Amino acid sequence: MSAASTSDTGATLYQRRALRLATGTTLALLFGELAGWNAAFLSAVLAATILALPFPAPTLKAGFSFVLMLAVSLGIGLLLLVPIHEWPFAGVILIGLGLFGIFHYAARGGNPIIAGFMGLGLAVVPALGSESVTAAVLITASLVKSGASCMLFVWIAYAIFPEPHETKAQVAAMRAAKAAAPKPDPRAAVFAALRALFVTFPVLLYFLMAPETSKYMVVLIKSMTLGQQANVGGSAQAARSMLLSTLIGGLAALLIWVTLRIWPSLIVYVLGILIASLFLGRRVFAGKGLAADGPMWSYALVTLLVILGPAVAPTSTANFQFSLRIFLMLVVTVYGIGAMFLFDLFSGQRKRTAAATQSAADAERASPQTAG
Repeated sequence: MSAASTSDTGATLYQRRALRLATGTTLALLFGELAGWNAAFLSAVLAATILALPFPAPTLKAGFSFVLMLAVSLGIGLLLLVPIHEWPFAGVILIGLGLFGIFHYAARGGNPIIAGFMGLGLAVVPALGSESVTAAVLITASLVKSGASCMLFVWIAYAIFPEPHETKAQVAAMRAAKAAAPKPDPRAAVFAALRALFVTFPVLLYFLMAPETSKYMVVLIKSMTLGQQANVGGSAQAARSMLLSTLIGGLAALLIWVTLRIWPSLIVYVLGILIASLFLGRRVFAGKGLAADGPMWSYALVTLLVILGPAVAPTSTANFQFSLRIFLMLVVTVYGIGAMFLFDLFSGQRKRTAAATQSAADAERASPQTAG
């Protein structure tokens, strides 16, 4: 009898999902390395992003849509190189408006994977293209290949560790409830999009002006993930998620990198990613869904991949580049936390959140009296 045809307990299901996350991520990384791709780790990053969600396997249509949206955003990023080089101010405004639209789509309940893929394409390509159009074209090709290959290994991981049939019914019920529920407050969605833009856009603006952007592309990728994390729960929860995901991912990357300095081998690299993915993946899921801090652990895995991926090639300055990369990740994270709190302070979001919390507490205290 297929494992998918049986009813899983919560413990069995979260273990299976963790194994699926680790397997798909590791296979995607291994394939990219064996194929000799530039930025081979990007396929693993994209696979981890998809597999860290407790959903059924993407359909063929959904997989095609993910890759298509990634390719479209990358194509738009290439087109934006014209105004970036000819009319820089107009190009910066267009990129900002595009990112705001993506963040607003996500805040209104849009697919987080599509939003993440599109944001990545729209930010990375213009930043690299501001330095070299050739580099922008190369990273575009790498991301498209990574997107297509990641979907292949996502499906392979689901075939090895299938999702139970009950999940489809649960997801369908969740989507029906979401469709029947009142639409999100448009003003709240605008504030959430502006908040994410305030966290990410200044970092992107710096990379548009800074030399040698290609060396620190992974820092820009990290900044885009911080934009998504900025709207995970309240400010304190989001700040905790940002900081801990960076520290945990950086520590895991450091441990694997030190091991690779002693035993430089593709096998050791892949095994290190597999072990780290299993360790982090077990904390992403709980019961029949995500753990309470599951997103933080999944972002830690992404941080590990984007720190370690570019550092595995042996160079004479490997020590410096690796330590500088971790330092810049921490700087960007601290900036993101500060930017989020500043935005909440000056936009009045903290007062509104405090008032809503107080109202909920008052209602909870009053409910027993009303019942009595």
